[in-house]
Amino acid sequence: MKSSIVIGVGNPVIADDAVGIETVRHLRQHLAGESGVSIVEIYNGGLELMEAMIGFDRAFVVDAMVAGHRPGTIHRLGVDQLAASRNTSTTHNGSLSAALELGRATGVKLPSEVRIWGVEAGDVSTFCEELTPEVRAAVPLVAREILQELLSSNTTSQENVL
Repeated sequence: MKSSIVIGVGNPVIADDAVGIETVRHLRQHLAGESGVSIVEIYNGGLELMEAMIGFDRAFVVDAMVAGHRPGTIHRLGVDQLAASRNTSTTHNGSLSAALELGRATGVKLPSEVRIWGVEAGDVSTFCEELTPEVRAAVPLVAREILQELLSSNTTSQENVL
């Protein structure tokens, strides 16, 4: 069985920047007690994000992004497309792609499969603990897509479908 980690990235007190965190919280309710799947919240990208992936076969990442699309738009990205993501790269610890490259170069066991969902944010400057309505509506959609990815390799049981 492939081990998987689902990572929600963001800041829980900056409006839509919390969409990754809210998505994994939503998923946690449906995957409680499921073996082979870990769910974590991370507040930085780069090295911290890479370190969370160590030892897993697959990683699923959800983060807010600002790319000029309608708020709530769901983007599916590869590691090489992360320039538009708000948290997968920071000035303090570099980009996720650089961190993954460094980790692999040093022999760290990292996932062979990394899938990323970016949700277009509408408000990434207001200090509050609420997502905007458009972004909130994307949370169960992204959660369902991730759950379907997990189900497609028989990592979880059919009973957990959202």
